Amino acid sequence: MSEKHFKLTLVTPEHSLLDGEEAIAVNAQGTEGTFNARPGHEPFLTALKDRSELWYRSPSGEVVDFYVEDGFVEVLPDRVTVLAGYACRNEEMSKDDFLELENQRTAEIRKKIEETKKIQDTEKGRIEIEELEIQLQKSVTRLQYAKKTKVKR
Repeated sequence: MSEKHFKLTLVTPEHSLLDGEEAIAVNAQGTEGTFNARPGHEPFLTALKDRSELWYRSPSGEVVDFYVEDGFVEVLPDRVTVLAGYACRNEEMSKDDFLELENQRTAEIRKKIEETKKIQDTEKGRIEIEELEIQLQKSVTRLQYAKKTKVKR
């Protein structure tokens, strides 16, 4: 690997989006502000700003961007590792396909909330409802993001 490149990994609990992809720059929004990491960068670890964008530039000059939620970024001189609660590439699917999928996900979460309300009197039920409501809010946020974005989604 050239000193001008580093490896980029991006994973979520569901899948790995990037696994050792060569990059010349990574730009992300941490909780302390936006940063741009390049090969040879001083090491640091930061939390991702929830519901933000992350992009990287490949050695060919292509810029690839992602929508990310929750997580952490570790920057080392030879690699960047992103662990996100949720992430998707902005150009993975058409905006209409994304909206349809997210609407389905939202409907499924709402249905689970209704089913879980039957046991809401228990500690387990209250916790499950709280977790489902967080998932629902994230799904609604993804829908809002997709509706306002001008890039092909």
